[in-house]
Amino acid sequence: MISPVSALCAAGFAAALYAHRFWMPPCVLKEPERCRAFGRLSYFTVQTNLINFAYHTLRCLAPKHPLVGRLHPLAFATASMLTVLYYSLDHWNAQKAAGDRKWIAKGYTRLPLGNHVEHGHALPLALLDALCLPRAAASASDVLWINGGYGAAYFAVMVLLGKRLNGEWIYPVLDDLEKGFGPAGPYLLAAAIIAISLLLGLADRSLAAGAA
Repeated sequence: MISPVSALCAAGFAAALYAHRFWMPPCVLKEPERCRAFGRLSYFTVQTNLINFAYHTLRCLAPKHPLVGRLHPLAFATASMLTVLYYSLDHWNAQKAAGDRKWIAKGYTRLPLGNHVEHGHALPLALLDALCLPRAAASASDVLWINGGYGAAYFAVMVLLGKRLNGEWIYPVLDDLEKGFGPAGPYLLAAAIIAISLLLGLADRSLAAGAA
């Protein structure tokens, strides 16, 4: 039987992907230089919503699958960080706000709502899933390699390689950090985000083990 919580989570992340695809301006128009190399997958938002949609779909269809436990810390950490990072670093960024106003004027009137559908309910859904559904606890090495490996790979490929190929950082906040802290600025943010992902993953592991 499909868990209503898993179904709700899968539907929530499907809605986020729908909002990105149909309510937001295409990245080839909105940010052609920033997204030239990797397209929509440049965005942590899109990757997080894809990861979580796939994870919760798996949990709907095969709740006893070994990957449900092993991948939960990654799903939990990425979804939690998506909401927090967006509203703390990107939503209020002046450069982003100016860009949003421009696209709203061009007819993308659902863009403000799309911003919230893409980012706003990821954390509540992650908490609902983590607190309501039992699962096998991932190992500490799973958290290290999966959460840490994903964070390092995203920074190396989408951020650093993307900057080299595109000539621009994928997110405006990275420009601000580079101006404020020099070349080390983006690396400091990446180190902090990867550390937070690991801590969230370990906390999720402890929660699963305690509930077992």
